[in-house]
Amino acid sequence: MVALRTREVGIRMALGAKKRDVVGLILRESTRPVVAGLLVGVVLASGVAYLLRHVLYGIHMIDGLSFGGVALLLLAIALLAALIPSRRAVRVEPMVALRYE
Repeated sequence: MVALRTREVGIRMALGAKKRDVVGLILRESTRPVVAGLLVGVVLASGVAYLLRHVLYGIHMIDGLSFGGVALLLLAIALLAALIPSRRAVRVEPMVALRYE
């Protein structure tokens, strides 16, 4: 996604946007679908855990520590996956990005 937006990043940088602001924008836009997926996944996992409550002996149906830990891990991975290309994109000179086709 970031590679496709190289021209947009170049325009923003040429117009005076700070690198921190551009990286923040890209991270916010990249993590929105991840957060939505995590919310849907936690709800579905809770439903499946409720349906399997008779099979899971000695384990609580909704284990907040497990759900929260996995959700935070996936969010951290998504942030890292978005951070690396976004930092690379803001290091490109604005004129080079504007000429990029």
